[in-house]
Amino acid sequence: MKRNGKKKDEETIVEDENKIMKEVKRKGAQQWSGLCLN
Repeated sequence: MKRNGKKKDEETIVEDENKIMKEVKRKGAQQWSGLCLN
């Protein structure tokens, strides 16, 4: 049970991070590209 719970938490965190990255890319693509490419 603990392993499954931990695995779910890690997967959820990864999914949340992916969602955040997608939103950042969509909303601030121009800003981020300018900062990162410099």
